[in-house]
Amino acid sequence: MPNVMSTFSLDIDTIQRLDRIADALQAGKSETIRKLVEEKFEQLQAAGVFEPALAASKTLTETEE
Repeated sequence: MPNVMSTFSLDIDTIQRLDRIADALQAGKSETIRKLVEEKFEQLQAAGVFEPALAASKTLTETEE
């Protein structure tokens, strides 16, 4: 089985964000985690990483809440 870690790399910003998410998980702050994930999603969407179908799926999920 190939080493999964060798198939991708993380920049320092992503590592720091994951560290903050881990801290929030340990502290039981789900709202903080949601905001961090949404911020990253918006950054990636603005960079054109996500296809429109995925963006529409996220928007649909938000309206259902």
